[in-house]
Amino acid sequence: MSEEATKTAGQGVCLRIGGFVFDRSRNALFADQQELLLEPKVADLLARFAESPGEVLPRGVLLDDVWGTRIGSDESLTRAVSLLRKAFRTHDTATYIETVPKRGYCLTVEVSDALPEPDEPPVERTAEEARPEPLAEAAAPPEPAGFSPETEDDPEPVSKASSAAESWPLGRVVAYTGSTLLKVIGAVVLLTVVAGAITTIFVVGRTEGHGRTERRLAIAELTLPETQPGAAMEASIRERLPVAMMANGLDYGQNAEQAGLHLIIRVSEQQDRTLASTVELLNARTGEVLWTGRHTAPEGDTGALAREIVGSAAAVPGCAIKGFDVYDMTSRFMPAALRYCAAARRDPDGLAHVEAAEALIDIAADNASVWAVHAISHTLWSEAEGGRRPARLIERSMNQAAEIARPKDEPTLALATIVTGQADSRDPSEREALLRDATLGKGPLTNLARAIRAEELREQGEPTEASAVLRRIGRSDPAHPLASSGLEPVPNR
Repeated sequence: MSEEATKTAGQGVCLRIGGFVFDRSRNALFADQQELLLEPKVADLLARFAESPGEVLPRGVLLDDVWGTRIGSDESLTRAVSLLRKAFRTHDTATYIETVPKRGYCLTVEVSDALPEPDEPPVERTAEEARPEPLAEAAAPPEPAGFSPETEDDPEPVSKASSAAESWPLGRVVAYTGSTLLKVIGAVVLLTVVAGAITTIFVVGRTEGHGRTERRLAIAELTLPETQPGAAMEASIRERLPVAMMANGLDYGQNAEQAGLHLIIRVSEQQDRTLASTVELLNARTGEVLWTGRHTAPEGDTGALAREIVGSAAAVPGCAIKGFDVYDMTSRFMPAALRYCAAARRDPDGLAHVEAAEALIDIAADNASVWAVHAISHTLWSEAEGGRRPARLIERSMNQAAEIARPKDEPTLALATIVTGQADSRDPSEREALLRDATLGKGPLTNLARAIRAEELREQGEPTEASAVLRRIGRSDPAHPLASSGLEPVPNR
């Protein structure tokens, strides 16, 4: 971060940025008497923008000044810009941060010092705040409440030695240090107790049985033909699956006894020489089968079948658990979400996607992401069938989603706004911000957002960035139709 921004942060200066007041010392934005807290790096980025309002700042300059490096920080910058735009949009429809293609970003509003008005009433201070600084040269301490030398007897005299010691500067330091030390010890003890309670609650809430983590997945059974191709397929699955699980944000473990979700994978050779696989996801505690996926592959195509097994075993649970934020493995929501995710992955434009979304509405109508994917499924299906978008249904679903949305639902709502066409009339930079939110988030249809993003990057003549997006699709779902497209740069159209 630049020296001037650091100096400003250290002084706690407040800046007026458009219709907002930015309190650098608290990393907070204020508007209409509401406070919006910013992440530290997001606040650092805003402070850097505030140094150069109206000036186009290249991405490289922002990465150097705010992150101090260009390695591995590019997506962090994109996310930080998106979060800033989102914060500004909460109280103002104006574009505060503009994307200048091929150049960088620009803060488009005026910046000035936010000084208090002359007639601003003084801020009331609490008794604790009103106490003089321990080491300051202060006046004599106030008399106790209700004490008057004319009406009350003199209080118990203070030892002259004590008074002399405290009047000596080092004596005051020692007295203050002793009082502060007791406070620090008390605070540490309190924090230790609170941290222990929180840890206990977290562990109890996330585990059950003998240290079993409910949302951890592990392979409980992997059965393949006892042939050389079967052995090669097993090695491929065991190598690829942890990578795909991590890409989907899942907790994958090697020990099935400590996992709350078990994967049962079986592959067999049929009479017509085709290979058939079954992937089951079980609740380890109850033994309930939550979802079953079945796939086939021509004779000898073990590589395609291995990719399909890994893709379904990672992408479907990732979509349900992380995308819809399902925590209760015993709820009706879990299997319905898994069925939806399997349908959306298998045929995003098909009727099965619509039917699975309708089933989700019946079970989890209090989930904003469910309403968002409901609108998306109907839009994709109607366009694939050559019909008009069901405007009323889409509007109802989107309004319902907006009413009950929480921060976790924002990536899915952003994608729905784009897919349903509601973002078409918005400023291009705002639409770009929405698509980035959907691409970088953990929604149930993240790979759909990535596919849209890759296509737009390719049309904009940025094949390298498009290829990078497609590789992220391949890591999370190696069987995705676009996964192999990310191996080489996508040619310009």
